[in-house]
Amino acid sequence: MRYINILFTKARVLTIKDNRLQIIDSEGQLKHYPLEDINSLVLEHRQMSLSARVLSECAAHGIALFVCDDKFTPNGVLTPFNSHFQKPKIMQLQLSTPKPLQKRVWQALIRQKIKNHASVLDLYFKDGASELKDLAKEVHSGDTGNVEAIAARKYFISLFGKGFTRESEIFANACLNYVYAVLRGTIARALVVYGFEPSLGLNHASSLNAFNLADDLIEPFRPIGDLLAYSLIEKEPPSFLDENGFALLQTEHKKELLKIFQTGCSVHGQVCSINYAIEKLVQSLKQTMQEQEVLLDLPQIIPLRQVRYE
Repeated sequence: MRYINILFTKARVLTIKDNRLQIIDSEGQLKHYPLEDINSLVLEHRQMSLSARVLSECAAHGIALFVCDDKFTPNGVLTPFNSHFQKPKIMQLQLSTPKPLQKRVWQALIRQKIKNHASVLDLYFKDGASELKDLAKEVHSGDTGNVEAIAARKYFISLFGKGFTRESEIFANACLNYVYAVLRGTIARALVVYGFEPSLGLNHASSLNAFNLADDLIEPFRPIGDLLAYSLIEKEPPSFLDENGFALLQTEHKKELLKIFQTGCSVHGQVCSINYAIEKLVQSLKQTMQEQEVLLDLPQIIPLRQVRYE
């Protein structure tokens, strides 16, 4: 099972040798990791040096390689191309999925998201969990009543307090944006690995979004990211700001947030890593489309823990 996630905050040279990623620092010191053990690489520094072969091997081994924007938040991910032998067949399956089934899948995703929101509030002894559990029952096919937005507003106010909005440039939102970005990229990678076209969404349908389907499937995983982010915010609520007054994450914060890949969740009562849960959801989406019945393997919140790798 993949367990290595590497954050690059300094200039490094990346090469490939003997099926291993070699990392050379400015003093010529070398570290190396087997490609099959690497889950993700986050390239934050602007002076990274890597060859086309490194990119090719990352794609071939299904390694999520993220690049970052000016605020050091992941804004792009390398995904494999033609990695699944049945890709045309699965794309046709996506295109032929009837709209009523797509709406029922969206209903299931949003119901689980709201249930997970309630679990986060329960775990941190916040008010409002019971109300969210009741709201989850009110999500209809396609969420025509926009219960998701109602629940999200109540949830974030309960978790972070009155006056909190997702638009404000504060430390809490910087943490949430970072962990959501790496989750989104990882889901997009898993979709491509299993033959899906990530731009063909179920509910999200923007013609400018290459990851519409990833934005659908991320919904029940967001509260798990919240759980990890809140644990960091609660432990150390700093206010690092850049010259424009925007909140910044320090290297130690990003390393903590990248632990999302080792964070545990539950799928049908089985404790597993986020990576495994993402794969299970993607596989079950294929089965759902084939059987024309909602058969999704959805992640459930458990107390924050790290999954052991044997």
